Amino acid sequence: MENKNRLYERYTSTSSLASEVNEAKVLAWSNGYFRAHYSGMLPSNKNAKILEVGCGYGRYLAALTEMGYTNCYGIDLSSEQVAYAKTVLQLTNVEEADALEWLDGKDAIFDCILGLDILEHFPTDDLLKLGEKIHKVLKPGGTVIFQVPNGMSPLNPITYGDLTHVRAFTPQSMQQFLLYVGFVPVGYFEIPPYVHGIQSAIRRILWMVFIKPVIGFLVRIIHGRVPGGDIYTSNFLTVAKRKI
Repeated sequence: MENKNRLYERYTSTSSLASEVNEAKVLAWSNGYFRAHYSGMLPSNKNAKILEVGCGYGRYLAALTEMGYTNCYGIDLSSEQVAYAKTVLQLTNVEEADALEWLDGKDAIFDCILGLDILEHFPTDDLLKLGEKIHKVLKPGGTVIFQVPNGMSPLNPITYGDLTHVRAFTPQSMQQFLLYVGFVPVGYFEIPPYVHGIQSAIRRILWMVFIKPVIGFLVRIIHGRVPGGDIYTSNFLTVAKRKI
């Protein structure tokens, strides 16, 4: 874990917001992306208590705030990420912490928990521990939302696009994880190209009418029916509940 922690010390400047990135454009894109893919999964109550585990530099917490959610919290292992969230994005409920330690002793206090681009960073034993702890701090009937790299996506630049990634998932392996830690799976959802201009609209159309059907056809020829359905985007979403 030592090498991973060294990378997290400079995670914003070397990965999330590397020097050549236009920060304003990234933040605007992230806000729109989050609204497009997550707004229908979030609690309707704007006062719901929401936690983002592995909140990074706070881009999705900022989006939640702009959407009117007033009771949001974030934790992240990277001091550089947390510093950016606090100083640049002016987020106050963000804390530098190891999730496996921070979640200890907290019982059924959150209505919704987000784990976006985090599960792929954990070796198997720690992954299961994290899932069990997230389950424990979620209120009965509460919602958990995960975003992970898709092991079924061909030519996926995300799976190995980060030195701290140790795995990708499929809906089948995600279901295995959810059931083991006690969640009730609700659904698995692809993340098609987010439309924010003409080029992305063209990409979205090509994905839906040409690329996805071709990939699905090839998969069925090679493997037959694949558990989880036809989900081939680079990332996919998972929604699950804690039993009431």
